[in-house]
Amino acid sequence: QGRPRVWCTDCSTTRQRRTPEAAATAARTKYRSRVRAFELACAECGSLFTATTTRETPDRRFCTVACGHRYKFRKLYGSGGGRRFGRVNGRARLAVFERDGWRCQLCHAVVDRSLVYPSPGMATIDHAVPLALGGEHGPSNWQTAHLGCNVEKGTREGLAA
Repeated sequence: QGRPRVWCTDCSTTRQRRTPEAAATAARTKYRSRVRAFELACAECGSLFTATTTRETPDRRFCTVACGHRYKFRKLYGSGGGRRFGRVNGRARLAVFERDGWRCQLCHAVVDRSLVYPSPGMATIDHAVPLALGGEHGPSNWQTAHLGCNVEKGTREGLAA
């Protein structure tokens, strides 16, 4: 009686068929023998974590999925620049526009006060030294610019549109 016997093509003999539990145990053992475990520092936050890898999975670089997303976002969109400082309030904006005489400091043309977003000629606050290049987020680094000129300038420093 017992389990049915099967023919083994490797050794040309008959053997008993494995139970499903035995087959699963053998598969786990085979998988574990291919796993490598080592300690790494996360590429985003620097904390140490234990990474495991096999031939089928790539090496991990981040301690959590969230760190991986933060790293990818930072690489795609920069460090965050002005987003971490919030907006420039209305009084400060008007003070900069008045200080600059309602003239774009990039193309030196007059800025039309009546235009609103998304008109390329509307007034915007530009950072003379971009935040991404280490500029400060304050009135001494702000200048008046047309929206189109500001977008064309991007994160470059001191360019005329």
